Amino acid sequence: MDELLEDEQEVAACEPVLSTHPLYILYTSGTTGAPKGVVRDTGGTAVGLDWCMKHVFDVHPDSVHFAGSDIGWVVGHSFIVYGPLLRGAACVFFEGKPIMGKNAAIMWERCAKYKVTSLYMAPTAVRVIKKDDYDGL
Repeated sequence: MDELLEDEQEVAACEPVLSTHPLYILYTSGTTGAPKGVVRDTGGTAVGLDWCMKHVFDVHPDSVHFAGSDIGWVVGHSFIVYGPLLRGAACVFFEGKPIMGKNAAIMWERCAKYKVTSLYMAPTAVRVIKKDDYDGL
């Protein structure tokens, strides 16, 4: 990080956009096998994520949110990046499977280390952890 900061350059100023300005395009093939792009607009996505983070996850500026998902998926960038940052919260990034080697506790260790206050994890990840450590030891 120190090396990166040494080469820090001035960043561009924020650019105001309309709420209908496209934020990103999510491509999916659905059941047809033919990719289709769904355009997410900036305003609607921001309002929806802010509401969800506040009312569903109870995330606030002093929160530390951990979403155990892939950042490249819509759930990942919504609940790892945009959502927590819209609420002014810190967010924990985790790269890898919910079990590293045979350590079924890696997710819980990260939660303790970073004092996580809210956790979002796919049911599949919970099943993977429970398979190796059913009793949560």
